[in-house]
Amino acid sequence: MRKKKVGIIGYGKWAKKVIPIINKICKIHFISNTKNSYKLQDHNVDWVFVLSNNESHYKIVKYFLSKKINVFCEKPLTESLTQSKKLIDYSNKKKTRLFISEVELFKNKKIPKSRKFKIKREKFEKIKKFSSPIIYRLAYHDFYLLFETLKREIIRKISYKNQKKQISIKINTDKTEYNFNYNLNIKKQSHFINNINFNNFSGNPFKKMIKNVLSNKVNFKSNNTRAIFCNYLISKIKRYETSF
Repeated sequence: MRKKKVGIIGYGKWAKKVIPIINKICKIHFISNTKNSYKLQDHNVDWVFVLSNNESHYKIVKYFLSKKINVFCEKPLTESLTQSKKLIDYSNKKKTRLFISEVELFKNKKIPKSRKFKIKREKFEKIKKFSSPIIYRLAYHDFYLLFETLKREIIRKISYKNQKKQISIKINTDKTEYNFNYNLNIKKQSHFINNINFNNFSGNPFKKMIKNVLSNKVNFKSNNTRAIFCNYLISKIKRYETSF
């Protein structure tokens, strides 16, 4: 099978980690920054990977969709529910494929049925100025993991406490209680949903995700729906933000 020819936008900390993986699967045609230089590239590619900062996603993704090029975008698609909807609608209009990263789903971990969920994620990051809030960097993953449960429930109450390197979210629905806790002050990395350890997995989930996306073995419509749901949930949570 011919290797897909791809372009990459962004060369930050995360991009440098995943570009070697992409390079094993695809033929990288160009790597560009998030300035206008990406518009100067030869766009004869099958896919473009948008690995830049969140704020740049909307204009970059829209640009390549306008060229009828398939786009893989690092999560979130945008930090705006309205803009994310516009991009997905635009992708459908242009008859392109748009996929928003959801790597945790490729760890093959089964989420248990429960009346109470305790989600805890700790990860040390020595960053002076955050490129995006923790709710997008960490909590977003758990929102799409729990999508199948949350989408069927009615949210009754939300509390959201936020400080520089730590957040706490509590969501009460008509059926379930969810407690999300994230901390970037802990040197030992951990990620648990109840007693399920998401740091304990085999293989390379990012590599598996990319292979499935490029070979059209994913449900793009479901992926887009989960991305919109995450945007919706975050916008709802942010209304209840308090500092501590």
